[in-house]
Amino acid sequence: MIGEEWNGWIPICSEGAAEGGNLKIACRPQPLSATRSHTLASFRHASSNYKPSGNELPEALEGSLNDPASESSWVSGGSPSSLAHPIHVQPQHTVHQETTMAPRPIFAATHPRACSTAFERVFMTRRDVLESQHEPFGDAFYYGPEFLSDRFRDDEAARKASPESHQTYKSILDHFGEVENQGKRIFIKDMAYYLFPPQGLPAAIAPSLGGGEEPGNPTVLPVDVLRKFHFTFLIRHPRRSIPSFYRCIIPPLSDITGWTTFMPSEAGYEELVRLFDFLLKENIIDKDHLTVVDADDLLDNPEKMIRQYCDRTGIDFDPGMLVWDQADRDHAAKLFAKWDGFHNDVLESSRLNARTHAQKTSTVESEDKDWAEQYGPEAQKLIRECVDANISHYEYLKQFCLKA
Repeated sequence: MIGEEWNGWIPICSEGAAEGGNLKIACRPQPLSATRSHTLASFRHASSNYKPSGNELPEALEGSLNDPASESSWVSGGSPSSLAHPIHVQPQHTVHQETTMAPRPIFAATHPRACSTAFERVFMTRRDVLESQHEPFGDAFYYGPEFLSDRFRDDEAARKASPESHQTYKSILDHFGEVENQGKRIFIKDMAYYLFPPQGLPAAIAPSLGGGEEPGNPTVLPVDVLRKFHFTFLIRHPRRSIPSFYRCIIPPLSDITGWTTFMPSEAGYEELVRLFDFLLKENIIDKDHLTVVDADDLLDNPEKMIRQYCDRTGIDFDPGMLVWDQADRDHAAKLFAKWDGFHNDVLESSRLNARTHAQKTSTVESEDKDWAEQYGPEAQKLIRECVDANISHYEYLKQFCLKA
């Protein structure tokens, strides 16, 4: 569906025809906008992450914004709404699309510490038909020239030290097209908050994707790009995810992860809800065919939940997906390496088994006591505040979950 015939993922053309199960598009380059050279500066200003010392642009973007040779069907002179004849992609529940076009990339949107890497490992076993992309947008969000995160905002050396410091939102999407040319379906597991400016700041389309604003779109990806994914969602109660996240930023794990500051803005629940609601509003996901999985249901009954997920996404289920051999471990270790320390437990696992004991019943008092004993009284207060701030977001999404 997506590859060289598309010449990118953002069509700026009007002619297309279904042929042999693929949509062929005749594209024409768009002229550069006179305001494009200011795109990055305004993008950064909106997210409070950029403090320019002049009118300089990072080299990685300066070329793409000013070199006409780099202009392709990926980016246009303005937002996709400015296209004379925009391409309309059918929403994911439309049977006709699923049967006449190659399956869309699966995007498992989640928040940190939702057992998402264990979930992801299940699908990494299907290297015959799937190509896993492990948290790709985090590269642009944290390290690239369009970075949005506050975590390394004032640490340019840390950003540049990353092997992914060259990545933009466009280069990540370009890579998806290259992968699909190899004939496999893409499976993406990623944090929803990587698509949003932090702290609830207004969003603008990423400069590498043309910049500008799309009214109502809270993300940095154009809505026509969002339409190209088959979105699913994975959640976990914040009383379990937030303490787990905190554990990663203190010794001994912080010695491996390199993260030493707890940032509540990285909890990720609010952005997941905002993404979910926007996709519903735009009919990108169908309210009658939602795929939302609760991590506790997954851990209690992994085979049933994975079977349901496969049925919803068009993947042939195989019980062997729940058992991982050395080749599976080596493959996962390679993909997980960029987030060293965050996934150690699941890398040591050889299968996804159902829990053999019930979850411990807890109260606010017992949780606070446990967290204070494990992390100290000040940390307990931070964890409690973050948990309480996100329970309503979790409960909102919980009502849409598949039944265990």
